[in-house]
Amino acid sequence: MSFDTSLAKQMAKISNYVYDVKSNVAPAYGVDAIDSTDKAPAVTAIAQEGAKATSFAAVLRFEDRTVLAFQGTIFTSLDDWTEDFRAEYNEDPQAQLGLPGKIHEGFAHQLWLINDQILADLRQGFQGPLYITGHSQGAALAVLATRWLIQQEPSVKVAATYTFAAPRAGDATFAESLAGQEIYRVEFGDDIVPHVPLPAIEAANWLNNPFNTAPLQRLISTVANGFVAVGSLVYRALGLHEPLQSGLSETDEAKLTADRRKRLARAGAVSLANHLMANYLAMFDDDMWKSIAQKVAGQVADPLRKAEQKIEDLVHKIPVPKMPKIKLPFQ
Repeated sequence: MSFDTSLAKQMAKISNYVYDVKSNVAPAYGVDAIDSTDKAPAVTAIAQEGAKATSFAAVLRFEDRTVLAFQGTIFTSLDDWTEDFRAEYNEDPQAQLGLPGKIHEGFAHQLWLINDQILADLRQGFQGPLYITGHSQGAALAVLATRWLIQQEPSVKVAATYTFAAPRAGDATFAESLAGQEIYRVEFGDDIVPHVPLPAIEAANWLNNPFNTAPLQRLISTVANGFVAVGSLVYRALGLHEPLQSGLSETDEAKLTADRRKRLARAGAVSLANHLMANYLAMFDDDMWKSIAQKVAGQVADPLRKAEQKIEDLVHKIPVPKMPKIKLPFQ
């Protein structure tokens, strides 16, 4: 199997759909099918118990395939953001779930909160191949869950994992444990999230605890090993005629990554705007892509023209001072 644009388009829609899972009750509306022959799936909503729940997922059973989707970070949820910023390597044996290597503490905890429910649901049976997906934090959980299911339930075969804007969930050892598994990490424009977490987060933790040697040890460990992206890159830069790039060689991907990081240094708030789910939905929809590209082009061009005009007007308004006459001593 190779990267499937139609399948990616539906995985993006499902990743968007699962943002509306708020409890063990599935959202009332359905999910768009890949084509007209698809029937609406049966949906099981999976939710962490408790008033401050932050971990949600859904299992969607189509006639010929099943999709496990994880919810991403809810922008207004402080508890959700707290989990995202728990960027140390996990040291809790329970939350590690037997996964190899070192993994992100917050993401490990999020999966651990609902892993039993997921396994119990999948053991009830499902049709066709299993796909796993998610956006943002949900994408990181999708990667962890892929490895966890492979080792936890050998009878459950994961056909492919499609992640959208996935932050890095583990170190090189964890990434290597998924070698040969079909994982496609879809990334857009100047979205900063696929580039994090970075060692700088560990540095901040250490600086806040100058007399504690444990954070320093974690800092050294992170810098030495680092978090690693997992999967084959699928990328599209924002622009009306920008193509969808996939199947890149290691050399081409390294060059693209270096160029993207240079742009991130000056992207500012744009890097967060590029993280929105709408951009990832548009990557596989020509009409949406055209609309977003033209809108952004106008947003960029109009302020530039207005700024240029303001500068020109100000220049014309600046009074030109008259230079006083100076009598030189030899005159």
